[in-house]
Amino acid sequence: MRILQFLAFILVFFSIYGSTNAYVIWRINNLLGNKFTKLTLLLVLFATSSYILGVLAERLSHNILTRSFYAITATWMGVLLLLFSALLIFEIINYFYKLPPKTSLYSILFIVGALSAYSIFNALNVKIKEVTIPIQNLEKEVRIVQLTDLHVGTIKNSKFLDEIVTKTNSLNPDFVAITGDLVDGSGPLRPGTYEKLNEIEAETYFVTGNHEIYEQVSSVLKIFEDIDAKILMNENVETKGIQVIGLNFTERNKETEQAFTTIKIDPEKPSVLLAHNPNAIYVASKKGIDLQLAGHTHNGQIIPFNLLVKLFYPYIQGLYNHEGSYLYVSPGTSTWGPPMRLGSNNEITLLRLVPQN
Repeated sequence: MRILQFLAFILVFFSIYGSTNAYVIWRINNLLGNKFTKLTLLLVLFATSSYILGVLAERLSHNILTRSFYAITATWMGVLLLLFSALLIFEIINYFYKLPPKTSLYSILFIVGALSAYSIFNALNVKIKEVTIPIQNLEKEVRIVQLTDLHVGTIKNSKFLDEIVTKTNSLNPDFVAITGDLVDGSGPLRPGTYEKLNEIEAETYFVTGNHEIYEQVSSVLKIFEDIDAKILMNENVETKGIQVIGLNFTERNKETEQAFTTIKIDPEKPSVLLAHNPNAIYVASKKGIDLQLAGHTHNGQIIPFNLLVKLFYPYIQGLYNHEGSYLYVSPGTSTWGPPMRLGSNNEITLLRLVPQN
């Protein structure tokens, strides 16, 4: 089943990514007045397979050359999205009003170049966002720092974790919640990569995301053996007067419902659910959960991709109230794939839970 899912993903990926590369490269070539040649076709094939080649190279031999190659191919994914979007806008305008081909192309390349540079620079920063949420039956304020979608791997490594840990400790949280996708999958899992997390001064809880599933949870747990964080796997622990419930990652509400049948929850005590998938709120609200902390969406990471993401995850970023239960969806502490952020930010979230009057 896992092999079939992987093959299906590869098929869909190459179909969409290949078509996008083909259109962008063909249209640029066309606007320059050139014919589509065998060399152009080779360029399309290389561009389409480049990201997969970058991942394979990193997994086979982790060194500065493979890291650089992966970073370039990952960045191209983001640049490609911006080029595709800009060319579509051009096509619409050009349909009603004929534009000069070369001048239009040079304008598009300049705009996309500027947006790409800004996106890369923006992705280097991690902002701290503070959110205050009133919670029933809470006796006193509790401070939670949420980290999610750290995607520690080829581009973001232990040095990045050092920065995150320092900022986390400066917020003096009562506990820290890491809501999935701590690993990236761009390179092999390596012992020692995540040891910086042991320098977090507060209690730390972790739940799996989809990337932990891709890397096989058993392999991830083995790498995390030296990590002090408590890994919650469909279980409930109590700290600071709050029930902290951790769910394993799933895309299926039926599996979420099944997980809740094995977890004892006291309705008289405040409860915080850690679940990577924001769609878990549809089940969590029926179970009387006060607050869910989620990630996964990256808030689209690069506009206009957020429009597509929102089709699958209506609660894409920020604080929501769903049928009496709060949901906070973080845009993520880091990036996946392209090290770029446009229309979104890397975020460390400080959630101040206060007694409801």
